[in-house]
Amino acid sequence: HYSNIIRNYSNANQFQKKYSPMIEVNVKKRLGDFCVDAVFQTSTSGIIALFGRSGSGKTTLVNMIAGLTKPDSGRIIVEGKTIFDSLNDIDIATNHRQLGYVFQEDRLFPHMSVKANLNYGVRRNNGKPTFGKIIELLNLSRLLDRNPNTLSGGEKQRVAIGRALLSEPRLLLMDEPLASLILLINMKYFHLSKIYQTKSTCQSYM
Repeated sequence: HYSNIIRNYSNANQFQKKYSPMIEVNVKKRLGDFCVDAVFQTSTSGIIALFGRSGSGKTTLVNMIAGLTKPDSGRIIVEGKTIFDSLNDIDIATNHRQLGYVFQEDRLFPHMSVKANLNYGVRRNNGKPTFGKIIELLNLSRLLDRNPNTLSGGEKQRVAIGRALLSEPRLLLMDEPLASLILLINMKYFHLSKIYQTKSTCQSYM
């Protein structure tokens, strides 16, 4: 069975008084002899980290939230919107869940430049003016004209994060995104949360 520890990097008490739970998860998924059985909720719009040993089901759980893996049973609610409910036959398509997802691997479009990859996210959010801020905070300006196959692993990861953020998702899911990021050392990445605090966007690390 899946066990988890949720750690909030925001003032949980402050948000609990003002908001109903932003994320509610109660799901089960059997994969052979292994069963993911996860129940949690959080009432913060800040940063949430989910910890577990390798093979404990973290990626499977985030895939269920994203809509890439269908739970056997249960319910998932984000900001009051039910995106999955087995009892009521609700299963919102991935592209309609308004969630961003940064995978362990970069998954950039190899035939597009970095700028074109980033603009894919901009088109999805109807061109809202956060492009410059994301470019600056992720230090991407010198990479814009390059192709993904010329980038280092850390550079690809930063581009993938930027593309996901430019879609302005209600919830940003990140599957072990900091493993190759020197950016973490400078702590610049965590300043990104300031851009989205007024939009109640939550960053979740799985």
